[in-house]
Amino acid sequence: MYTLRTWRSNSEETNQWIGDNFRIVMRENNEESFIAEWCFHTKTNNPTLLDPEVIGMIYSEQVEMPLESNTHYYIMTESGKTFKHIYVTQTEEEWNSSKEFFDSLKINNGGHQI
Repeated sequence: MYTLRTWRSNSEETNQWIGDNFRIVMRENNEESFIAEWCFHTKTNNPTLLDPEVIGMIYSEQVEMPLESNTHYYIMTESGKTFKHIYVTQTEEEWNSSKEFFDSLKINNGGHQI
């Protein structure tokens, strides 16, 4: 069994039981998949409504919620040990800037992107 411990910058801390299985989709790993998950979660087909502070989504039998930047998320085991720590400090401007930078690094080399 896992618990999601959330710690926000205003010192607000919450613990929420998330069950035996969970899935995390992070924006930085696959933005297209993340946007599809977000649209499903919010029951909208309008990704322009996506809050730029949302950096991921967590899904389990017990919870379905967005993960926000500048917030610490800890997945805790039943014994109280940290299984996973998630923390991203990224604003929309930083996200767009880094995406443009990495896109600019893609060089076409004989049909291969490097």
